[in-house]
Amino acid sequence: MSEYPAINLVLGLIGTVTGTIALIISYIVYRKDQPRLKVTITKCIHNFNDALTHINLWVTFQIRNQGDRGTRINDAGLSFSINEQKYNLKKQNFGEFHGGSLTSVWIKAHDTESFTAYFSENLESNLKKKLESIDCTFTIYHTHEPLTIKTTSKFKERSRL
Repeated sequence: MSEYPAINLVLGLIGTVTGTIALIISYIVYRKDQPRLKVTITKCIHNFNDALTHINLWVTFQIRNQGDRGTRINDAGLSFSINEQKYNLKKQNFGEFHGGSLTSVWIKAHDTESFTAYFSENLESNLKKKLESIDCTFTIYHTHEPLTIKTTSKFKERSRL
């Protein structure tokens, strides 16, 4: 035991206060330094099979990470409605229009990445004609929190993809 208990108490209080302040500052810096993503959809197209019972949709995202931390895009979701039937899809793969497949995409801090996501689904609605446009809502799931972006998909014939 020390001969100066008051000094030990003061030093203990100083250590506790400075440790608490350091912890608060670290938390604030960590919260501030998350990725801040700006998402732009550069292309969104769809087509149907000949019987109009199946839809394929491709979307090209351009994502700019304006934050100070990198992030991994793990998944993308799509929701849309046709004839009051609501569809919620997960991406089939990330990659290029013809070939290539990624399970996730890493975006460094202060970097921009472009990638394509492919969605495919059998339709439960009976279509009488090909829809020229579909209002789509995309949800991008990354390391921190989901992002939602809305756009309109345009119909393209298969030969023009």
